[in-house]
Amino acid sequence: MPDIADRADNALRFDRLFDGPPEWVFELWTRPENVKVWFASSHGFRAEIEEYDVRPGGVWRLKTRKADIVEHPHGVFHEIVPPRRLVYSYRFLGTDFHSTISIDLSPHGQKTRMLFCQTGFPEASSRDDHEGGWGVVWRMFGEVLAAQHGIGSAFPPFSPERKSEVIRDLEAARKRFEEEREHTKSG
Repeated sequence: MPDIADRADNALRFDRLFDGPPEWVFELWTRPENVKVWFASSHGFRAEIEEYDVRPGGVWRLKTRKADIVEHPHGVFHEIVPPRRLVYSYRFLGTDFHSTISIDLSPHGQKTRMLFCQTGFPEASSRDDHEGGWGVVWRMFGEVLAAQHGIGSAFPPFSPERKSEVIRDLEAARKRFEEEREHTKSG
């Protein structure tokens, strides 16, 4: 197993500001129906939830598929403090890839500041690949929050009744990204 000490080429950090309260950003991260839309979306994979037990010690397991390629990302939730902090391991079955992700959310006026850290990349190219992928996820989160908020209105509280709207908005954001990616490839 490669040395995964925290060094510049194996740590990925983001400091992002989202237009919405921490409760909403936390829900985008932790509701399985949302995760299955955004997870691995930047690479054209579709995720199936096999297990998603959001509690300390709870296991998450997905099956991601793109054409004939099937991957099995999984991990364990280590720390969950709704809606402020989420820490979990991130592995791929059958590989040496083992990463840890920590997300800290704090209110910043009407927005949420997210401090994100992912460590454990075996090489810089893996870190760079994830950096691009997370950028797509942040974009999707931003579009969902904008769609749910609207212009000039108070942000609605998160409610289970809104989950179909959130999924619809995530799917629409994903579709826009996929269309742009295809247009870029063909242009």
